[in-house]
Amino acid sequence: MASMKQKTALDILKLGHSVFLTGPAGSGKTHVLKQYIE
Repeated sequence: MASMKQKTALDILKLGHSVFLTGPAGSGKTHVLKQYIE
């Protein structure tokens, strides 16, 4: 389950804009990128 911030980042990516994903291990950075790629 993605957090609100992850959903916002994904929405921004889908609009064609750049985002900077940062956070500790296990925060879902790779999960967001995989969702975008699919």
